[in-house]
Amino acid sequence: MNYLRKSKEELIKELKELQEENNSLKALCQNNAVCRPSAEQADKLAEEALRTSQQITEEIINAIPVRVFWKDRNLIYLGCNTVFARDAGFTSPKDIIGKDDYKMAWHEQAELYRSDDRKVIESGCSKFLIEEPQTTPEGNTITLLTSKIPLRNSNGEVIGILGTYMDITERKQADEALRESEKQYKYLSNQLEAILDHIPGLVFYKDKKNNFIRVNKYFAGQQRKDKAELEGKNLTELYTKEVADKYYQDDLSVINSNAAKLNIVEPWETPEGMKWVNTSKIPFIDDTGNTIGIIGISMDITELKRAEEELVLRNKELQKTNAEKDKFFSIIAHDMRSPFNGFLGLTEIMAEGLQSLTLDEIQKIAVNMKTSANNLYRLLENLLEWSLLQRGLIPFDPKLFLLKPLISGSVVSALEAAKKKEIAVSFDVPEGLSVFADGNMFEGIIRNIFSNAVKFTTKGESITVSAKSLPDNSVEISIKDTGIGMKKDMLNNLFRLDINTSRTGTQGESSTGLGLIICKDFIEKHRGKLRVESEEGKGSEFYFTIPCKS
Repeated sequence: MNYLRKSKEELIKELKELQEENNSLKALCQNNAVCRPSAEQADKLAEEALRTSQQITEEIINAIPVRVFWKDRNLIYLGCNTVFARDAGFTSPKDIIGKDDYKMAWHEQAELYRSDDRKVIESGCSKFLIEEPQTTPEGNTITLLTSKIPLRNSNGEVIGILGTYMDITERKQADEALRESEKQYKYLSNQLEAILDHIPGLVFYKDKKNNFIRVNKYFAGQQRKDKAELEGKNLTELYTKEVADKYYQDDLSVINSNAAKLNIVEPWETPEGMKWVNTSKIPFIDDTGNTIGIIGISMDITELKRAEEELVLRNKELQKTNAEKDKFFSIIAHDMRSPFNGFLGLTEIMAEGLQSLTLDEIQKIAVNMKTSANNLYRLLENLLEWSLLQRGLIPFDPKLFLLKPLISGSVVSALEAAKKKEIAVSFDVPEGLSVFADGNMFEGIIRNIFSNAVKFTTKGESITVSAKSLPDNSVEISIKDTGIGMKKDMLNNLFRLDINTSRTGTQGESSTGLGLIICKDFIEKHRGKLRVESEEGKGSEFYFTIPCKS
């Protein structure tokens, strides 16, 4: 039978149709003269149809899981279906006929049920799907879903009540469990949302078309927007096409491979400028197992990146410091030894054989001693100057100077050496040209570069000192010689402390290799630049710039 699958209304409708069919059959038999049977046959047919109708109705009512009952106006049970009788503690529906609610299993709730019944009978109005509790014979509380309709006779008078109810306790419990589960889910979802919003990183969900499904509050804050403004937007609306395409290619690799990509260090454009993030992306999978996008989190590592860069810079500075230290000790160990050895040797000769030396020999020894002392002094002066520079102890006090007299005063001491080597020195410095410089530092720059030019220029060659104004409010000064020049590898390493580029001059003059390094530092202190052009055997030319205004 399919009665179990039919609703109460459908079953009642079928019952009424059967009753109407029975009445029609009786009328047909009574009114049709051709087919009219005898009165006895008609009564038998009617009785048989009625029995059939009652049997079908009884089977239908007993087959459905809904509890069905009917009472008269005095609320005495006229009948019920099988499940109702069983719930009431009886074996058969016949056992209930003639009883009232006080004699049923739920007699403690009898008055409540009878009160509802009276309202239906007196008002003639039905009550549908009313939830009400009931205590079972075992003492358990269950929930019933009850409907009651008035029973009427052929005149429309209410002669009783037809009621149905079904036990919805399990459904009620399931509904409550579902509501509780939804409540818990909503609570956990809100908690998770709050956690994600307060993570100091970018949390986002994107679909396959590069659109944001969800972002956290930190992400929105970094973009200076509300979350609602970002959700639904395409990545190309936030970043340049090049950057958006790069991010999207990473997303597609995760979506297509269905494999996560972790710890991607990449630049990140923000309204505040470029930053760095460490990004991880995993596939976003729906409940059917299909990948529908990606879930990503990016942590701002800008400060860490800066710290790493600072560490690299510090490491380079440390290497430079170590190189400078090595250079310092190398100079002390090597370059200072030679002048001291010469000086000590000469003093030893004078101490042991002064009485046997001629005046000319004494004169020659004295000249050599003076040369050694000068070399030693110049070396110590360079070392002291370099040391003070590295420690930031050299004062910097730039002022406006006329350039020509400043250069002339700086090369006086080296002009004597140039004269002895018969080197022709010329100057091409415009009158009235000024520079804004620290006088002591500027003189040191000119003196060192000019002395080097004299040192590495052979007898009879030339040196030219020139200057000119530049459009950027600076002056370019050039010191050019026609001396021995430099090889390319020496030129490339000229300003490196960790590589020894010192060499003796054309007449054996000593060199520390520190002078040019000091010059470069002095020039950069003035925000100028130093460059060198040289070719072996064809001389060298040193160019440097100095501002002509403050």
